[in-house]
Amino acid sequence: MTDQVYVSDGDIATELRATVDISPGELLLHEAAFAFACEDDDDDDALPSIVQVAMNALIQADGISTTSSTSTERQWNHLMAEVCTDDDDAQKKALFAWGAEQILSRLAKTHPELALKIEDKDATEAIRRVSLNAFTVKRIDPNGVERVHLDNIADDFELVRAVMQIGKEEEAIGNGLYILASAANHSCSPNTYVTFDANNNITFRATESIKANEAVTISYGPVVGVDGDFLERRSEILASRTHGFVCNCAACLVEEAKATTANEDDDDDDHEDLEATNFIEKYITSGSLTAEEALLKSSLAPESIVQSRMFRQAMSDTSMQSISYDVEIAIGFQKLALKSLELRCSPREDIAIAHEIVTLCLLRLFSEEKQNNVGNDIERARGILSRYCGEGYAYKQILDTLASVGTLQ
Repeated sequence: MTDQVYVSDGDIATELRATVDISPGELLLHEAAFAFACEDDDDDDALPSIVQVAMNALIQADGISTTSSTSTERQWNHLMAEVCTDDDDAQKKALFAWGAEQILSRLAKTHPELALKIEDKDATEAIRRVSLNAFTVKRIDPNGVERVHLDNIADDFELVRAVMQIGKEEEAIGNGLYILASAANHSCSPNTYVTFDANNNITFRATESIKANEAVTISYGPVVGVDGDFLERRSEILASRTHGFVCNCAACLVEEAKATTANEDDDDDDHEDLEATNFIEKYITSGSLTAEEALLKSSLAPESIVQSRMFRQAMSDTSMQSISYDVEIAIGFQKLALKSLELRCSPREDIAIAHEIVTLCLLRLFSEEKQNNVGNDIERARGILSRYCGEGYAYKQILDTLASVGTLQ
């Protein structure tokens, strides 16, 4: 499925744009990998996955170069266009050079005619471009989803294990190069969510309305509300093994402008972090309060503290620790973890919010008290998950089961 998007030349690099107006939850792209390689840590003779992808891509490209010009060939040629490599550090250059040597050596054995066509610099550039544009293929851990099923929760220990699995990704399956998908640029507030199916096909689904000819954006990692302020997100991308750029997406620029409007803003941010740290140390981790007292203090915390990332993490951790002795207390802390994330993400409803709601609903199942508005929470989680992942989203079965349980009505 490619008729919903097209590749366009942007101000800095290529962009992926919508051909028509797209509604939230609508599928934009479903694309098979142009080249793919599995992670194989057990094989001492295996090439690093990213080098293997580059070799597979060169073989694929040679196959299409003998045919008439196609959109795939044009996109591939554009993707592999030579670019300045001055920004590569010595370690990357050494890795690319070593990888090129390995590619040419193996191609000489498996595809000798192709090996004769490729120069060292071509193989090096292929690795470089693939490292910039390949996707790390991950999926929600299917075994983790199984552990969340109610039939597997027999005691508090299993409930803790189930809670820990919600939203957890499995280890990277491999790396894939997707011609159209690789044209999508990063935003910390993306309008599209990426998933991979069992055949390693990539899917883009709109998380908000996208106008015709508007740029389609994805996250290369950090997301507004979930992963810190613009400085933290920029640091994460800049330190990335593959990306290594300073993010100037709209979300980062808006935050940066706000931070520079008043001279005190940086001091205010430091003060808020310190305030949240002191609050957590005094009321949560010190052990000086009972769980009930700590929950009460947390519920009365000012919004500036509640919306901090460390507050959310503290509430989530404390909720999990409380399960074994008081599920009601665990529910209270989990509500605060959800509230914190909602404040941080507003007005976006990130998929992380759905995972927090699933956790809350699961805990409520083991509560002795009748809980109000659980049906609304379940429908909200369903709406978010289906918008991000389609109708086959993870945790559908558990939400259906929770909705059917009489104590939750």
